[in-house]
Order: sequence, then structure tokens, then C-alpha cells
Amino acid sequence: MMKQNKLDIFNFTINSIEAGWLKARIMVEDTSLDFTVSYLSEPLSSFLEVLLELDAHYDRRYYLADGLKPEFHLVWQGEPWQYTWLFEPQQDRKVAITIFYCEDHLGSKNTEEHIKIKTVVTLDNLMREVSKEAESILKTYGFLGYKTEWIQSDFPIGDLLRLHSVLNGDEPQEKSLSKEVGYFNKLLRSQEAV
Repeated sequence: MMKQNKLDIFNFTINSIEAGWLKARIMVEDTSLDFTVSYLSEPLSSFLEVLLELDAHYDRRYYLADGLKPEFHLVWQGEPWQYTWLFEPQQDRKVAITIFYCEDHLGSKNTEEHIKIKTVVTLDNLMREVSKEAESILKTYGFLGYKTEWIQSDFPIGDLLRLHSVLNGDEPQEKSLSKEVGYFNKLLRSQEAV
């Protein structure tokens, strides 16, 4: 068996979505972190969006003013806790990720942020991992079930389709319903095989 590269050891799992609450876990090397995120944020949608922004940065489709250091943020809120993800692009499509935890982001008690995870991963592995989990959620809940359980918003299918296009080397902005239907057919066939 081929040994996995340290940069590719990042696993993301959504354990449940119920009544506007999402429970997830990430594993980085030998460290795991469990999250409970509320409807106050859009964890799946925002994760897909930040990955697309990171890809655009590496492909020079994302422009920054001269002298600014590129960084991307993701905020997952609970009641009253908060996880803040900081993504800092590195060379060779690597991304430094730091996840901060604040016990009370509303400011009534402990408002200090503490680092929970600090790692560097390859963007391509990160995109594959999140795409795989988003597809699993879609297969498990469907569009209507996701809306029923998440309550806040619909499943972020547009962002998942764009990420799928990037991962397969297609033009992300291509307008092709037939390719999108082909993606769904492939997704449905993979569900039948399970």
C-alpha cells in the first residue's frame, strides 16, 4: 500500500443535519475536531465557496491589491460559540489552514479565540474531500430533505457543480445543462452501487 502524503491527510465528514444544526468532524493527520454548527451560518455552502475562491486565486482569476496578503475566511457559528477558519494560499496549490474556536463570539463571557487546528494541505485534496462529502449529503438527504433538515436554505448545488467542474478540468463557467444532467446521472449511479 502506498503511504499517504502528509499534505493529503485531511478528512471531512458531516455526521448529521437536523433542525438547522449540522454536526461535522475533520481529521488532520492524527488530530480530530468535532463541530456543531447552527443555522446562523451556512457551513456547507460557505466551504464550497471558499474552495472555489482559492482555486480562482491559484488560476489568477482572483485579484488582490498590490501588497495585500491573500487570505480567505470561513465562519461557522453556534450559539454562542464560533469557529473561524483562516485559509492562506501557499506555493504549489498548498493551503495553510488555521481553525480558531471562540467560546462566546457574542461577547458576554469568554471571547478569546484559541487555535484548534493548524495544518497545511493540498488544495486539490481539500476540494476532493469536501466535494465527496457534499455529494454524500445530497445522496443521503436529496434536495427536499436537505431543505427540510437544514431549514435555512437550499442545498448549494450550483457551488457543488462548479467545484465538480474544476476537479474534472472543465471550464467552471460553462453553460451546459447536459453536462450537469450527466453529473447527476453519474452521482445517482454511484448511489445505486452503494
